[in-house]
Amino acid sequence: MSTLEKLGLGMPSAPNSVDTPPWPVCNSMQDNNSWGPYMTRMNLEEPFLSHLLRITRLVKKDDLGASAAVGLDPSGTGFRFYLSPSIVQYYSDAQIHGLIKHEAFHLMFGHVASGRLGFSKLANLAYDLAINGGIPAGERFPSWIVPGVRPVYYDTGQPVNTPLGDKVVSLPVGKSAEYYYLKLCEDPEVKKEAEQLPDEKLGHFGWEHSESAVQDLKAALKKAVAWADRTSQWGSISQQVQGELKASLSSEVPWEDVLRRFFRSRSRGTRSTTWSRINSTYCHQKYGPLVIGAKKGRESNVVVFLDQSGSVTQDDLGLAL
Repeated sequence: MSTLEKLGLGMPSAPNSVDTPPWPVCNSMQDNNSWGPYMTRMNLEEPFLSHLLRITRLVKKDDLGASAAVGLDPSGTGFRFYLSPSIVQYYSDAQIHGLIKHEAFHLMFGHVASGRLGFSKLANLAYDLAINGGIPAGERFPSWIVPGVRPVYYDTGQPVNTPLGDKVVSLPVGKSAEYYYLKLCEDPEVKKEAEQLPDEKLGHFGWEHSESAVQDLKAALKKAVAWADRTSQWGSISQQVQGELKASLSSEVPWEDVLRRFFRSRSRGTRSTTWSRINSTYCHQKYGPLVIGAKKGRESNVVVFLDQSGSVTQDDLGLAL
């Protein structure tokens, strides 16, 4: 068992642990490996994430080394949702639901393809911290690493009383992966402990930077955001995250900036002479100014027409001026 899995960075990869629920095996996963009931729940409770997951292709892989993972398709086109039925069959419906949401969030935030922070061990920790805090406690695995909660070792359930564990407890919920990455890098001991974690079983399978995948994901996000806006079916996505998604996908340029630049480009300079403004370069100590000064200004050659009909309100006029 790797230290990464013990700390909850990777997905649980064995049923006999503190993450194993006390209830019977999920028959739908054990008997016929059906994924349908869980996606139906996603459609009902998390329609936006479910809409986004349509760009992935489900691949069942028992030797994955983790419960599930979302990553780039090896062919270079599209994305895959990897699932290990032999592991997932031991989890509750709520945990499976949280597992799907966890992977969908990785896709939504672009962790899979953009790699804004890279794909180091610290970056993997930061990505999971940004995601797991937004998943309800009843849908999380006990060993998942969550801001503000002391992590536990996966195999024993004992608390992680190390500098890394202390740092995780001190972190607030609801911040970005960039925020958590910087916080983890602040403490040399925490950074050293994270960098010494083993490489195997990261739980993030098939992650790499791909510009074409970034563009494909951005196009899928645009469609999902437009659909969710039109139907008001965002699920548990907060208004703050909705705004951040829209801002990151928007290619609109503020019209005020365009208008401001236009007026500046259409203005010309004027120059006149005056004795009231002294030219300090040619000012004699005894006789005073010897050369007249210059007065400069700028005038615009733009004509503005105002529509004073009833269709133009005072608010419209104030916004234009």
